[in-house]
Amino acid sequence: MRPESLEFLKSLLATRTPSSFERAGLRAWLDGVGPSADETSSDAYGNTVAILHPTPDGPDADSRTVALFGHADEIGMIITHLTDDGFVHVTTIGGTDPRLLLGRRVTIGSSVLGDDGEPVGEVRAVIGAPAIHLQEGEAKLPKIHEVMLDLGVSSRAEAEALVRVGDPVTYSDGFEILRGEIAVARAFDNRVGLFIVAEALRRLREARDGGRRLGCTVAAVATVQEEIGGAGAKMIAQRLRPDAALVVDVTHATDTAGINKAQHGDIRLGRGPALRLGSTNHPALVKRLEAAARSRNIKLQYRITAARTSTDGDSIFIQSGGIPTAVVSPPLRYMHTPVELMHLRDIEQTVEILVGFCLDLTPDAELRTVV
Repeated sequence: MRPESLEFLKSLLATRTPSSFERAGLRAWLDGVGPSADETSSDAYGNTVAILHPTPDGPDADSRTVALFGHADEIGMIITHLTDDGFVHVTTIGGTDPRLLLGRRVTIGSSVLGDDGEPVGEVRAVIGAPAIHLQEGEAKLPKIHEVMLDLGVSSRAEAEALVRVGDPVTYSDGFEILRGEIAVARAFDNRVGLFIVAEALRRLREARDGGRRLGCTVAAVATVQEEIGGAGAKMIAQRLRPDAALVVDVTHATDTAGINKAQHGDIRLGRGPALRLGSTNHPALVKRLEAAARSRNIKLQYRITAARTSTDGDSIFIQSGGIPTAVVSPPLRYMHTPVELMHLRDIEQTVEILVGFCLDLTPDAELRTVV
């Protein structure tokens, strides 16, 4: 991965964007993708679009639109109550696993106003647990409403000077190269999708400005609220009404102990992107994605999603009488934990497939099922 691209990925991962609090991630994404776009826009809830026209001359009324989707939000928590002793209670945003909370450092996006009239910003806290020596009987996993954040204060007044009910909470963990091309981060799911669609747009811009006419208008899209039901994708897909939608979201790498491959499939880190088959995934788009991968010597893996993909694709394909949609997924280990693992080559190859799909598309290419 080129150094500039890696820095862009790091900048996205450094933002804290639990569902409904995506602004920081969207701003970082727009700063990165903006120079590659001919125009950008956002809607009322923050869904953001960067559009690249087929030629530098501007929009082509006859050009079809291929939209590349990634979602901006991550799982997290939100403050529900402050105790008289200054402790903080929370509930989950999205699929946060309560088993992972104890003994962790977290960051609160505080909306409390400081002396300068601006929000305090990031406030650190820990989620502690009584020492095992002090616990009677077998230690039990607390329910989410029993979890308490410790701000290092001793009264409600001190806590209220730092945070308030409704502030979002995320793990404090950041990006790190673990070994070779294996990287670890909080919230690869799914700011890596944002990175991939932005990188694809950058490479397509380079191809177009190098003299190649694109066979379609390309819209890179950052959606909100995927982790809590996909509402953002519904909004923006209805507005854009693209001729085809390619959704980039991670999938489970099953190459670790304790995962039943007969149940969940055999998806391995570093073995290439996984293409979804079934349900949402349109056969015409799947065929073209396979061709794009094959012509670029990229090996695909396959994830079977017979009923739902559990991605924004499920929200997109049912809009406007049916939008041809397919989901491409770089593998990820330990989803919805602070130590999500990915292989940088899988990320790069996902970018290449999206670019190939768009470059190979001709104006008369069939994107819909003909019965």
